[in-house]
Amino acid sequence: MELVSEHDDLADRVADRDDVARVVGALRSFPAEQRDALLAATLLGLTAREISEATDVPLGTVKTRIRRGLRRLRDELRTQAAL
Repeated sequence: MELVSEHDDLADRVADRDDVARVVGALRSFPAEQRDALLAATLLGLTAREISEATDVPLGTVKTRIRRGLRRLRDELRTQAAL
């Protein structure tokens, strides 16, 4: 039984690495402003307002960059999954 558990853990880690590689690959094609706003919101947990204040970019622009970045990432990952 322990072998199955170890195998499952390994499979999960490989799948996680594959997911990360797909996300990183997709993000490389994003415009820097969109990628940075998306990463600040998702990885750093900053709010759109905090990103706006830190970057001196209007709040609406930051929100749009995050929203468009999320949509684009979703579409990119769907495209990759279809291949």
